[in-house]
Amino acid sequence: YTPEEIIGKATPQILKSGLQDKNYYKTFWNILLSGEEIKDEIKNKKKDGSIVDVEISINPILNNEGTIDGFVGVQRDITERKLANEALKKSEINLKAIFENTNTGFLLLEPDLNIVAFNTRCNEITKITFNKEMKKGLNYKSIIPSFRQEGFASLHKMVLKGETINYETAFPQTNGNDLWYEVTSKPIID
Repeated sequence: YTPEEIIGKATPQILKSGLQDKNYYKTFWNILLSGEEIKDEIKNKKKDGSIVDVEISINPILNNEGTIDGFVGVQRDITERKLANEALKKSEINLKAIFENTNTGFLLLEPDLNIVAFNTRCNEITKITFNKEMKKGLNYKSIIPSFRQEGFASLHKMVLKGETINYETAFPQTNGNDLWYEVTSKPIID
């Protein structure tokens, strides 16, 4: 818009997209007329009629008597941020679907070995191997059998030093058979 197109005009009438209902605007004006600031995200209309996501901040201008003389507002186009957030959400949904539907167990641990995340397959493997249930926040050392604690501690130290470790290991089962696993432990470095 040019200054001539908006100076002296009620900008809500120019920018209003029609996508917010009447109750929204009623509340909007009640808040402003009570002397309070408005911060929100809404959909406005551009000059060409297209819809744009904006972040608004509007404040009443008070005179010396404390009555409202006008309003000052700032709008920022946040369309790209909204699109990026939507793309991120879709990506997270896709990644979670892969994470949960693979036949490989995944486990994410903090440096102190507290469990941050795991997938369904990892929990199944833990139940079969250790007869224990995975839980976020649980320390992984509490799941490892005592006869494996020392070896696990030395591998953990190597990972903390930045090394990636690949190995195969067997766990004896109550039926006398061994369950073999290929394990990769890799540090995540920010």
